[in-house]
Amino acid sequence: MSDSTLNIPYLSQVDDPGARQFANDCGPASVAMVLAAFDKLGGDTINALYKQTGNKKDSYTGYGQLSGLLRKRGISAQQKINMSRGQLFELLQEGRPVIVLVDYEYLKPAKPESGFRGQHFFVVIGFDIKSVIVNDPLWRGEGGKAWAIPWEVFDKAWEEAIPERSALIIYDSLYGLFDTFGDDTGDEFPVYTIITGGLNVRSDPGVRNPLGRTNRIVGAVYYGYKETVYETRKIAAGNQLWGRIGDNRWIALEYHGRTYAEIK
Repeated sequence: MSDSTLNIPYLSQVDDPGARQFANDCGPASVAMVLAAFDKLGGDTINALYKQTGNKKDSYTGYGQLSGLLRKRGISAQQKINMSRGQLFELLQEGRPVIVLVDYEYLKPAKPESGFRGQHFFVVIGFDIKSVIVNDPLWRGEGGKAWAIPWEVFDKAWEEAIPERSALIIYDSLYGLFDTFGDDTGDEFPVYTIITGGLNVRSDPGVRNPLGRTNRIVGAVYYGYKETVYETRKIAAGNQLWGRIGDNRWIALEYHGRTYAEIK
């Protein structure tokens, strides 16, 4: 296994006890693995997640339904198409798992025994010079755990999926880049005082998201304001520290070496 491989628990859509009710549940199974990695799966099973998509029995799930399952549990995610290998590398190096859609027919050189030939979701968890490392739920036991697929095989399967070279980007990182202080009720959260003239309040941590898009400005705070911070998020680029002051409301506590708010 590569040093660039994320520690994502493996779940099988084939023989996991909580995944025997529906076919075509690769999407919910992939979401379940991501949720388990963030310790947010709780008591949900793959069956339960499939039901929560609102799908009729055994119909395919899509990116919108998968991102909805994640958002309900506090994990931000967004679909991207026409991705490059470089973008995939960057996300994984930042500790962000990626759910991708492939055409399984083109994985046959790496898994000749499989009779499945359709569109399929799995979780990309790492890479090395020869292979992309995935958790593929379409195996019995743990056969699909940290499965190394040669790059040329993966690239073809990724390109042939519809939409091509698409993925569900997970904004949250597994590399300890955030601290949650507790539930959003109670007095144990730190209170920061704004010590600059004014700060934009943004919808997500950072001026830009991992796709390079600007995070929305949803308000502002000013000198002397006191804000309860429920969790913090570090962003390595620019030595940034962001604090969540409410639902989809984030402010820069530190940015490029300058402090904008502090506990007093």
